[in-house]
Amino acid sequence: MGEYISAPKWRGLTDRISSARALPPQGSAAIVLFEHYNYQGRMLVLNASNSNLGSNDFDNRISSFIVTGGMWKIYEHPNFKGRSATINGETESPNIHRQYRLGDTISSVKCIGNSRFQTIEEVKSEESDDYEDWSSEY
Repeated sequence: MGEYISAPKWRGLTDRISSARALPPQGSAAIVLFEHYNYQGRMLVLNASNSNLGSNDFDNRISSFIVTGGMWKIYEHPNFKGRSATINGETESPNIHRQYRLGDTISSVKCIGNSRFQTIEEVKSEESDDYEDWSSEY
């Protein structure tokens, strides 16, 4: 069980908070996918690659994400095919459409590096696909 501060310490926020979501701890290889912009709507937490988001009813529905750790690659089609973007480390994207040009088109997600100390060059040398990377590396 986690520690919780008592309501009086929230300094008047008790009437303003309507919901809260638990996210994976920072540093652990995880990506949290959201159905709508600004981390709204349904969410799906992945700790490993997923070759077909349709099995989770998330195919072509992702509009924002949070990466708490690891390196990830998002793909336009199932089975890690089509246009892709590499997401490096702890990153947030409230609008995939604007940042990666892949919003509502993502069908698979691959964890390409579990170590927070693995470099992008090490990851690229391990990859074997020939698809164009549309990422904006951060």
